Amino acid sequence: MLFLPFLPREVQQINVEVGDFANEAVMTVTGSGARVDGSVSAADRSLVSVGQRAVLDNASLDLEFEAEITEVADEPSGGAGRYRVRFEPTEQVPVDAYFQNFRVTIPIDTTGGDVLAVPLAALSANADGSARVEVEDEDGTVRRVEVIPGLRAQGFVQITPVDDELAEGDRVVVGLATGDSGEASSDESEDAESDGDDTSDDADDS
Repeated sequence: MLFLPFLPREVQQINVEVGDFANEAVMTVTGSGARVDGSVSAADRSLVSVGQRAVLDNASLDLEFEAEITEVADEPSGGAGRYRVRFEPTEQVPVDAYFQNFRVTIPIDTTGGDVLAVPLAALSANADGSARVEVEDEDGTVRRVEVIPGLRAQGFVQITPVDDELAEGDRVVVGLATGDSGEASSDESEDAESDGDDTSDDADDS
């Protein structure tokens, strides 16, 4: 007979059959106490707080689930100077996920909808510190468009044109090469995209 100090619990795995001797662990049980421990760097510590939602995924297990931050350490631990973060899954986690490593993504801001975005490499600075992109028109000419950059995620940056026109599908220069004349010439260009991705912070789990 087995007594469990806390209920409810769910039997995840049975390790014996009827008639076997109970020489080792006979079963694995879980309950609402499942948790994941991870960590963030000192630079990212101010970006996370208790109550935030996170997404945990493991590509090899083809598994993804959501969790909530329940604890954030006030002091770093270990020699790496990282801050421990504890997550509690908001849904049932299969037994295959136990004792595995997961990538943790914590959204820290969102655009709230679709926005105009370009590759980070397309963004450059003017002499006065303002930002710009170079747009290649259909006739091959290149014009500079001053923009206000916004959120950044997955290699893209949100932009808002200041005066000039810029629309989804416009081609922006993402690389410059110096020719024989010493003038910069466009090396590669990509289309501006409408993107609504979240800006997120990754935490390493243990």
